[in-house]
Amino acid sequence: SLPEGFKRHGGVLVPMSTRATLASGVTGKGTELVPAGQGELIELLRAKAIVLALGARLFTGFTGPVEFPKVTAGGNISWMAENPGADAGDSDPTLGLALLTPKTMIGVVPFTRQLLNQASIDVEAFVKDELAIYHSLAIDKAAIHGKGANGEPTGIYKALEVNAKAFGSAIPDIVGLMDMIVAVADRNADIGTLKFLASVVLAGRLRVTQEFAGTSGATIWQGNLRDGSILGYGASASTQASKTMTGSEETGGVEQALIFGNWADLLVALFGQMELVVDVVTRKKRAIIEVASYQQGDCLPRHGQSFTKATAALAA
Repeated sequence: SLPEGFKRHGGVLVPMSTRATLASGVTGKGTELVPAGQGELIELLRAKAIVLALGARLFTGFTGPVEFPKVTAGGNISWMAENPGADAGDSDPTLGLALLTPKTMIGVVPFTRQLLNQASIDVEAFVKDELAIYHSLAIDKAAIHGKGANGEPTGIYKALEVNAKAFGSAIPDIVGLMDMIVAVADRNADIGTLKFLASVVLAGRLRVTQEFAGTSGATIWQGNLRDGSILGYGASASTQASKTMTGSEETGGVEQALIFGNWADLLVALFGQMELVVDVVTRKKRAIIEVASYQQGDCLPRHGQSFTKATAALAA
């Protein structure tokens, strides 16, 4: 009805309030009229590959197993009296072989033909880039935590002759950290690129823990978490170093990974190139394309003695 006293002069009466207002943010009332724009792709927050940054050496182009001759024990020198009654003993060194063998990494990403046709980005290029990242993080993680079984390389935490320091289910203290350094030096391995690697959680704890309890002195970890120092040696943190360990295994526990050593003694090898296979046949009846990636790699601590791993180290 018209308001009291209102006189019509032609035109259309528009009410000042309505329950059916068109709006860009209301489904059925205007959202459908607003085209969706396409922004840039928001990348995943990922772990940072760390072992090469610490000084590990990368070898590429191998096509088959590679043997490294290795001196495993030295000989002895004999002191002799004048005109001895027996010959001096032999001084031959003992030799062995260290081996890098191809171990296969595989990644598979399926996507639909409809996505390939409709996506605003190059889906195939995106998938290939993602697989390359997966491979680089996989070999990096294996160099630290590889089990040496079920096709995995043997990482530092499982390698032979690596020194071990047990922290008794406690936060590492300055004495225990020095023990890790001394263990390497005591085996004549304190040369090269000597650095600590810690889980991010443990590094954060060490950054706020005093070197000597009950004092206001320096903290154990100095500097930032990516490029810090402990007892004068470089120290870096990465989520590639596990925060869910029990002993030397990633088992979902609460112990933290911590390694000190000469990272130049860690060899990382890639055999051939990463191969990509685009399969449009296997799942063709479901209109699905698969991109599979294949690469072979391995890692080898030249001397296990060049590293000390922490066990039973906690961050709380």
